[in-house]
Amino acid sequence: VLLATSASFAQDFGKIIRADEKYAALAFNEALELYLDVYDKKMGNVDYVAAKIANCYRLTGQPTESLKWFNRVSATTNMEPINYLYYAQALAASEKYEVAVVNYKKFLDNYPNDSRGLLGIEACDRAKDMAKMPPVLGSMTITLPILAPYFSIALFNLFSTKY
Repeated sequence: VLLATSASFAQDFGKIIRADEKYAALAFNEALELYLDVYDKKMGNVDYVAAKIANCYRLTGQPTESLKWFNRVSATTNMEPINYLYYAQALAASEKYEVAVVNYKKFLDNYPNDSRGLLGIEACDRAKDMAKMPPVLGSMTITLPILAPYFSIALFNLFSTKY
């Protein structure tokens, strides 16, 4: 029984190494498959694997899945400080600004000179302010089809001090 268990562990450890190699080579979808397989078997460092899964989803543009996995990672006691930033970004993308700000601050506790934390907090604050404002864009119908290519939406800086 001990030999079978050690062989299984070695095989799963080998999968983690292969997944890490795929991740380093930017083959995130392939790495994700390997990490998920290892995580399902609960072998190896599940906290490490869960963080890699969250980042694979983040890097493949799957914010909902990324947020789900970062929620798991945040419940661990040994979360890498950079993951606070990624978790905060996923929360902000899901419009969970209050919790995002908390995680941006945890990131800043570890990286006080990193502007991404401060900019993230500022973006969350602005998003909360904008959510309170009435919509400013209306609809416009262009009746002359020949003029349509010459019209576009113009965005204005609502927080400018110049009016």
